[in-house]
Amino acid sequence: MKKNSVAKKNVIVLILSLLPFVIGLSYSLYRSSDRNYFSKAINIAGSQRMRTILIANYAHQIYNQDFKIDQKDLAILEELYVYKEYFEALKYGNSSLEMKPNNFHDIKNKLEELTPLVDNYISNVNGLILDTDKKNKMRSILVDSLKIKNGFHEVTELYQLHNDLYIERQKTIDTIMIILAAGITIGGLFLTSKIKQQEYHANFDALTKLKNRHNLISYIEDKSSLNFSIYFIDLNKFKIINDTYGHEIGDEILVGVSRRLVKVFGRDTLYRYGGDEFIVLWEDVKKPGFEAEINRKIDMNIKSIKELLSEPIVDSYGREHFVGLAMGVISSNVAIDNWDALINLSDDLMYDSKSIPENVVIFRNKKDLKHRIKFLKGIDSIFSKESIKLQYQPIYTITDKRNILFNVTSRLEKDGEEFYASEFLHILKRKGYLTDLDKNTMQVLDSDYSDNIVKDPGINSKVRYIVTLSEDTLINSSSNDFFSVIKSLDIPESRIIIKIHENFLYNEKIQESLEILRSMGFVIAMDNFTLDLSLKDLYKYRDIEIFKIDNSLVSAVFTHEHSVDILKEFVSMLVKNDKTVIVEGIDRSDLEFSLKELSTSDMNKILYSEKYSKRPYNKLSYPDSCLIENKEFLRDLQID
Repeated sequence: MKKNSVAKKNVIVLILSLLPFVIGLSYSLYRSSDRNYFSKAINIAGSQRMRTILIANYAHQIYNQDFKIDQKDLAILEELYVYKEYFEALKYGNSSLEMKPNNFHDIKNKLEELTPLVDNYISNVNGLILDTDKKNKMRSILVDSLKIKNGFHEVTELYQLHNDLYIERQKTIDTIMIILAAGITIGGLFLTSKIKQQEYHANFDALTKLKNRHNLISYIEDKSSLNFSIYFIDLNKFKIINDTYGHEIGDEILVGVSRRLVKVFGRDTLYRYGGDEFIVLWEDVKKPGFEAEINRKIDMNIKSIKELLSEPIVDSYGREHFVGLAMGVISSNVAIDNWDALINLSDDLMYDSKSIPENVVIFRNKKDLKHRIKFLKGIDSIFSKESIKLQYQPIYTITDKRNILFNVTSRLEKDGEEFYASEFLHILKRKGYLTDLDKNTMQVLDSDYSDNIVKDPGINSKVRYIVTLSEDTLINSSSNDFFSVIKSLDIPESRIIIKIHENFLYNEKIQESLEILRSMGFVIAMDNFTLDLSLKDLYKYRDIEIFKIDNSLVSAVFTHEHSVDILKEFVSMLVKNDKTVIVEGIDRSDLEFSLKELSTSDMNKILYSEKYSKRPYNKLSYPDSCLIENKEFLRDLQID
C-alpha cells in the first residue's frame, strides 16, 4: 500500500511538474496564429507604404506624359485594387490573405485616421486617370502620398511593437515553464527546443533563412554606426517575375539571390530587410591607412556580386532568370553617427541607383556626403541660374587618330563646386527635370558652336557633336516644346548626333520623335549597345547609323580571348551593314590589334574614345583630365 501511495505521490508530482509545461505548450500552440498574423500584417503594412509611392509615381507619369486611359491605366488600376484590398484587410481582416480582424486599439485608431486620406488618395488617382482637374488632383496626390506613406510606416512600427511584446510575453511564459519543470528532463528539453524555435522565428526570415529586420534592429542597439559600411540592395524588376511566373517562383528567385549574396558577405552580415530588399552591415577594422582599404573592399564586394548575378538563376522548372539589382553603399569613412540616418540615406542612394546604368551609387567619404547636401540645396533653381556647363570628350578615328567627334556631357557649377553628370542625372530624373536639362544642353551647345565658328570657321564648322537625349524628353516631345528649342538653334542639324538608349526602340512615342528628328537632318546613334544583336533583328536598327559599345562591356570583353573574337565578329557585322561603331574607353593599339583582320575600308567606320580614370563618387563620372572645357575645345584640332 505504501509503495502504491508513494507511486501515486510521484505520479501527482510528475503531473504537477508537467502541468505548467502542458499548459504553456497548449497556450503556445493556441497563440501560434498570432505570430503568423503579425508576420502577415507587418509585410502588408510595409507593402502599402511602398505601394503608396508606386501609385504616386504612376500618377506622376500619367500627369507628365499625358498617357491615355487605354495605354497606362491597367497597371495603376491593378495597384489601386490591391491597395484598397490590403488596406481593408488591415482594418477588418481577410481570410484569403490569412488576416484575422484587427483587435489592437492603437492600430485601429491609426487606420481610422488614415481612412479618409486613403479614400481621397484613391479618388484623386481615379480622377487623374479620367483626366478631370489633373493639376489639382496631382498636387493632392503628392501631398497625400507622403502623409499616407508615413502613416503606414507608423502602422508597421505598431505591429512590430505588438509583435515584440508578444515575443517577450511568450519568452516569460517559457522561462516559467523551464523553472517549474526543471526536474523533468523530457519537459526541459522540449521547452528549450520550443524557446529556440520561437527565437528563430523572431530573428530569422522563414524563406531565405537570413537574419530579418527585427534581428538587425536588435543588433544595432548597442553598436556604433561609425564602425560599419552599409549596403542597401534591391532587386530590379522583381515584381515582373512575381506577376509573370507567380509568387512560388518569385520565392525561388529570392532564395537564389540570397545564396549568392551569402557567398560574398557571409550570413553574419546579411539581413533580409523586407520584400526584395537586403541590407549588409559590414564591420570595418580601423587600422592605419584603413580608409583606402575599406574602399577597396567595397569595390571587391560589388564586383563579386555582379559576377555572381551575371549567371542566371534556374527555377524548379528549369527556366533561367537574370536578376538585376540596385545598390546604395555608404562607407564607414563617411562617419554617419546615427543608425536611422545611415539606413535612410543608403535607401535613398539605392533608389538613385535605379536611374543609372551600373546600378550602384557609393558614398566613400565625408566629402561625398557634403557634395550631395550642397547639390540638393537649391536644385530647383539650377537652370534659372545658368549653372549647367558642357564638356566635350574627344572621339577618334582608329586609322589615323583624327578627332572628328565630341561626346557632349553636362557639368553643374554650384557654389564654387563642380558636380558631374552621373552625380545628378538620376536626381533630376526623379524630380522631372531631365527635359529641362536636354533643352539647356542644346542651347549651350549652340552658343559654344557659334562662338567657335566666329573664331575659326574653316575648322570648327566640320566638328560633330554627340548629344544624349532622355526618355522623358523624347516620349513627351509633342508637349514639352523641345522641338521648338532645337528649331531655334543656329548650329546645323547635320553637326549633331542624337544618342539614345537601346530600349527606346520599343516605345512607339519615342519612335515618332526619332522620325521627326531624322526628317530634320539629325543622325541617330545607339548608346550602351550590347553584343546580342543577330541578323534577324538587324531591321530594328536600320535607321541607326552609329552604335556605341559601353566601357563596362569593353572591359569585360578584353579579359577573355574568346570574347575579343566575339567583339570582332560583332563589329564586323555592323560595319559591313554600313554602320559606324564607337568603342568607349580603350587604347588605340589594343583595338587595332583586336580588329586587325578587318579591311581598311571597314576600319574607317570604327571610332574610339580613350581610357579615363573614374572619380571616386561612383563608377560613372568623367574626370577633368579626359574632357575639354567648352569654348576652348577646338584649340588644337586638325581636321582634313
